[in-house]
Amino acid sequence: MYDAKDLLKLIKQAAAEAVEASGPVAVCTGTVINAAPLQVKISSKLTLGSHQMIKCRETGELANQDHVVLLRQQGGQKYIILGVF
Repeated sequence: MYDAKDLLKLIKQAAAEAVEASGPVAVCTGTVINAAPLQVKISSKLTLGSHQMIKCRETGELANQDHVVLLRQQGGQKYIILGVF
């Protein structure tokens, strides 16, 4: 028979799965493959266009082959370029 500890464990697991499924903010890296118009390759399957990214003023000008740090906003629709590394 289940007790309060088992119920609490199930609730915690369900909450963790719900947060993961919602796509919370995540840090990722990418490589600039085109400076104008801006395109950043995140993985072999995902290349971002300029309409999908927000560039911080402090980032400055980006050049081809720059490696950048990005924050993926919740839901994965927009990425914020934090800087070059």
